[in-house]
Amino acid sequence: MKLVVTLAVFGIGSPVGTERTRGNWAIFVVALALGLGGDLLLRASPWGLNAAIWLAALCAATFALPRFKSLALARPRGAAWLWAAGVFSLTLAWRSSPVLQTLNVIAVFLCLGMIAFRPAAGAVRLAGSTEYVAHLAISAVQAAAGAAMLLARHLDWGPVVAERRSARLRAIGRGLVIAALPMLVFGALFAAADVFFRDLLRDAVRPIPGDVFSHLVLWAAFAWLAGSCLWGALLAEREPVPEPPRAGWLRFEFIEAGVVLGLTNLLFLTFVGVQFRYLFGGASRVEASSSLTYAEYARRGFFELVAVAALVVPFLLVTQWLLSRGLPRLRRFHALLATVLLVLALIVMASALQRMRLYQETFGLTELRVYTTAFMGWLFLVFMWLAFTVLRGRPERFVFGIFVAGLAVLVALNALNPDGLIVRRNAAIAGDDRPFDSAYAVNLSPDAVPSLVTHFNEVPPADRCAIASELRRRYVESENDWRTWSWGRFRARRAVSSSTELATACEAGSPD
Repeated sequence: MKLVVTLAVFGIGSPVGTERTRGNWAIFVVALALGLGGDLLLRASPWGLNAAIWLAALCAATFALPRFKSLALARPRGAAWLWAAGVFSLTLAWRSSPVLQTLNVIAVFLCLGMIAFRPAAGAVRLAGSTEYVAHLAISAVQAAAGAAMLLARHLDWGPVVAERRSARLRAIGRGLVIAALPMLVFGALFAAADVFFRDLLRDAVRPIPGDVFSHLVLWAAFAWLAGSCLWGALLAEREPVPEPPRAGWLRFEFIEAGVVLGLTNLLFLTFVGVQFRYLFGGASRVEASSSLTYAEYARRGFFELVAVAALVVPFLLVTQWLLSRGLPRLRRFHALLATVLLVLALIVMASALQRMRLYQETFGLTELRVYTTAFMGWLFLVFMWLAFTVLRGRPERFVFGIFVAGLAVLVALNALNPDGLIVRRNAAIAGDDRPFDSAYAVNLSPDAVPSLVTHFNEVPPADRCAIASELRRRYVESENDWRTWSWGRFRARRAVSSSTELATACEAGSPD
């Protein structure tokens, strides 16, 4: 805390500091404050309100720091992405599903990364695919090393230390920052390789109380992450990424495009013919032609078909990029063959969805099946947007559109509540020959609990006491830390505590 006060006095409030110096020190002090907040909030798990507050505070700090004249968002319209990041940060206090929370956190940082995106065309919606890939790689590096750039290049340590010692201290500081990673990596490997060295390290840090050490580590980690994000949004300088050169021997003319796309279309057409004959032909044809049941046949091919459909997009983008420039007829020829391939790929996707329908009728829903189906829904939007942009000679609009479509699908997933949907669907198809999988349902996130309580009569009688006891242990008898609060956990706790069926499930005992 003394260090924070010192930096605030010398860096921000000092009249001798320039406006640029005060702005840079403000980033550093805010990063330290966010690091302290991360240590106090995010050590409690599972994440919920605490993660939402911390990420929203990071977005708010990014929005507020440009009040210093030397600081500004990297792009004039970056505020829109900042608002989007703030919205996705709030979803962490809405849904409790670990999968959804992971996707929402990724969406937050992707939106924050878009603030610093400076494409050659000036507008993000017109950036090419290679620019997006390069920007994603650069953003990942900056997220790891941005705080080091802030410390080494943008902070003037002169007011804090004596001038004659500042050069030496800066050199020591740079050395410590650079040495941190190899020390951690090599130290961990040596500790794993030799028990005596491990004991030596343990004895070295033993004088430091465990709680103090963990607080310092978490404070430093979250401060580093916050500093990297703030540096990337407000100080990082990026140049537009040039288009990668093409090798002359890879250039596509009419013959190359016709051979590559023609053979691919022929392969897809053959497969589609098989699909119409077997999968769309009914269960009797499948079972008569193989040793598999209809449901097993559907289950075996679903994920492979999803992978095939997903690979069509990069395949068409690469072939379109390899076309010789300045030949409109060649581009129209490629667009025609690509349209045929897209239509065939849509039929493959329809086959995959048909397999999924048969699959879930027999085995029910799981998280993997729900999110893969959602991915296919996004993939359908990608296909439509590819036909509307790339195949019509406007490839520069493609990546931005599919990125926005991905964010829209994620919003829809948050609204849908996949875990609750899984319980409702599996309860609806449960019967004597297909018992409800209560063990899987109870291990879903709290988002599934209200639906599980509503359909508790579908739980096999032999499992009801155990399921009711587990739910009450998790959501009624356990301690409630406000930092882990979320709307999903609140609804789960309310549903369990108010259910009379759960309260009396163990009174009658197990059936004979």
